[in-house]
This record gives sequence, C-alpha cells and structure tokens, in this order.
Amino acid sequence: MNPEDKWDDNGEEELKTWATPETIEEPTDEQQDAAVEAKGAANDLASDDKLDEAIEKMTTALGAKSGSAMYWAFRASLYLKAKKPRCAIKDAEKALELNPDSARALRVSGMAHYHLGEWTAAADGINKANVIDFDESS
Repeated sequence: MNPEDKWDDNGEEELKTWATPETIEEPTDEQQDAAVEAKGAANDLASDDKLDEAIEKMTTALGAKSGSAMYWAFRASLYLKAKKPRCAIKDAEKALELNPDSARALRVSGMAHYHLGEWTAAADGINKANVIDFDESS
C-alpha cells in the first residue's frame, strides 16, 4: 500500500456527516420519477467532482427509493470518492442488506476498508465482488 492510499480515519466525526434520507413510505409515481431525476443529477454532479452536492441529491433520491440497493451502492461510491470511507461502508452495508449480491456495494465496502487499513475486510469485500462480477482494476 502506498502511504497516500491510506486515508485519515476521522471515525465518529466523519459519521456525523452521514445523511439519513427522509424515507417516503409509499412514494407516488411523481416522487419516484423525481428520485430517478435526482440520481441523474447526482451522476452529473459527480462527473464534475461536486461530490457533496451529488451526495445531497442521492440522499433526496433515497427518500423515495430507500428499498433500492443500487441507489445505496451508488451513494456509497460517492462517499468513497469524497474520502469518507466510514460513510461509504455504512451505505454499502445498507445496500447489502437489500441485495447481498451487489457487486458494487461489496467493491465499495472493500475499497473503503482498504483505505482505512482494514486488510481482512478489504480483501473479503473485493474478493466477493470479483466472484460476482470480476473487475481487473480491483
């Protein structure tokens, strides 16, 4: 591991930035459409390296799509890019509760553990992800 690969572990301070979505129990079609739009906007913002704004958009999207492992895994990947590995792990765990075979959630979790220097958990997540969907870069 290169020294720059290990990130500072801000632990509890970082977790204070984790956002709990305001969940809509039975979203209307309009609310679900708005969630899809918010996810698209989050993707665009992430492409422009506006990660905090992208995370906010995904938090909004998760309000109507809290049962979507794909949405949780996407927000986990945004937290990882924002160098908030503990938040990424928390979202990845939620995605894995919904879909234990989410390769993206497993990979994000593995990479977050890697950046925290938690080698066993990192190897476990990345290996499981590669069994489901091999990625040469991980």
